Formats: sequence, C-alpha cells, structure tokens
Amino acid sequence: MFNYSDWTDFQEKEIPAQKYLQSVIDYHREFPAFARRWFSNFWYNLFPTSISGYSFIFSEWLAMVVLGILWLRRNGQNILPVFLFFLSFPVLFAWFPSQYTFEEPFLWLFLLGFTTYLSKNQLASSVFALLAILTRETALLFLLPWLWVESRLSLRWILVMLLGIVPYFFQGNHLSTEIHDRWQLLVKYNFQNQTFSIETILYFFLTFFPTLFFLFQQPKKDRKAFLILLLINTFLVFFGAKARESRLHLIPLFFILLRWKKVDLHLPYRTAYLSGILTSMLAGIFFYSERWTPSGAMIETVWIREYGILWAGIFGLTATMLIFGKSTNQK
Repeated sequence: MFNYSDWTDFQEKEIPAQKYLQSVIDYHREFPAFARRWFSNFWYNLFPTSISGYSFIFSEWLAMVVLGILWLRRNGQNILPVFLFFLSFPVLFAWFPSQYTFEEPFLWLFLLGFTTYLSKNQLASSVFALLAILTRETALLFLLPWLWVESRLSLRWILVMLLGIVPYFFQGNHLSTEIHDRWQLLVKYNFQNQTFSIETILYFFLTFFPTLFFLFQQPKKDRKAFLILLLINTFLVFFGAKARESRLHLIPLFFILLRWKKVDLHLPYRTAYLSGILTSMLAGIFFYSERWTPSGAMIETVWIREYGILWAGIFGLTATMLIFGKSTNQK
C-alpha cells in the first residue's frame, strides 16, 4: 500500500502513494460497513487531508511496533507466540491485496491492553475493552470467551460491552438490511468458482497451521474456548465476509496466542523431517501448477507461493511429530 505509486486510478509518482492512501481513508469514511467503526475514523479525522496518507502509514506501523514491544514485555521469556503471530499469514501479508488491513493494528493493541490490565486495573481494562469494540465490533468475539475462561463474565462486564455496542445502532436504519444483503451476497462470493473456493479454504489453513499443533499442549479450558471461538468466527467469515481477507481469522488466533503457556520444544526425528520435505514438495506442485492464482493479490510481487510451501513443510513436520511421536517429549 505504501508503494502503490503506479496504481491504475492515480498514476502518481510520489512514494508513499499519498493519493491512493487518501482514497483508502475516504472509502472507510463513506462505506456504511466501515463508517460506523468509530475509533479509526475518529483517529484519521485528526490529521489534515494533506498528510492523511502519511498518517495512515505512521499510525499503522507505530501500532504494530508498540504491540510487539508490550507483548514481549508481558510474556518475558515466552516469545514463541509473539513470533507465531507476527509471522502469521494475515500479519506478514497485512497490507498487500487482498488483505486491506485498516483498523486491525489498533484492535490488537487494545485487546492486548484489555488482557494485560484485566487482573491489575479494572478501570483501565474496561477502557481498553470499550476502545476495542469501538474500533471493530467483532472484538466482542474475543472479549466474551476471554472473560469466560478467566471466570470474570459478570453483569458489570456485560454493561461495559453494551456501552461499546450502542454507537453502532446510531449509524442509520440500514443495518438490518445491510446484514441480510451481505449474507446473501458473500455466501456466493466466497465459493463463486474454483479460484475463490480454493482461496477461501487455503487462507484459513495458512493462518492456523502452526498454531493447531501447539494447541494440544495448552490447558483444556483454553483449548475449548479457542475451538468454540474458531468455529463461530470461521462461520461468520465464510458466510458473512470476504474470506480471502484472512485478517478476519485473526481474532481466534490472537486469543490462543495471548493465552499461550510456555512449551518445551524438542528436535524432530528423521521421519518428521522427511514428512516436512515431502509436504513442501506437494505444496510446490500445487502452487506452481497454474491451477490457482490468487484472486486479489499480485502473485508476481507477493510471496504467497513461497510462504505456502514453507508453511506446508512446517505442517508436515509438526503433524508427523504429533501423530507418530512415541513419547510426550518427542511430540
């Protein structure tokens, strides 16, 4: 997005692509589904139009940097979940087509603040929860299971969340009609042909491949909450959103990674290495067979094929360790 200086509609020569980035901000202010997201639109309205493209770049970058720093400080030596998050498909490809990340960095930052202060400062935690909901309404999918796992779901927290939802119902009377129309449209959109169907399923697996392996080593209540959240979120994404925008899968991923308990890693055995190599080769045949090309991304400039081959190898290696390991240590 920073380098779209040759974007068809603008043909601008400056970098960053100020006109294109301004059009992104304007679109989010005008399109009903995005216009009601109060925080991000409020934030970008603080900056003059002449520098709003630069403010977009700086704000998104700063939010991601602060998120990483605070998360590392929060986790201490347990850095594996931080690496898994920042190397996940929706984050690593966040600002390429077809991800179109906009308010997510703010959302992740506020959710981190909520989880960090939940046991330390109830007022601060409530403020972060409200900001997360005002940034993106789907924050509720994260907040409810987190409070349930922490055994803190109470009337007070329900009131806090209701307070955050209220502004969404003052954005005009189009909400119910829009939801109905979107469901009718997007069910067909995500599975309209072979390209879109493959993309819908593939981007889901690219997001969750490594996490699902380590999930088995987490506490039972956390696993249960994650799987319920994953089921609900995946259903909503597949049938109520554009599933190729895999950033929409990040709420359950972020949930389980923030709850990550440190695990001991052991060197894989020979069979696992062979499985990883074989799985990478099969993925390479698929990605370079020209039977599928991403519908939104520019395949020549985005390393989706290479990422998919690498992640397939990791999946083959870890799946073999999980299934055929002779002991807990080997797994």
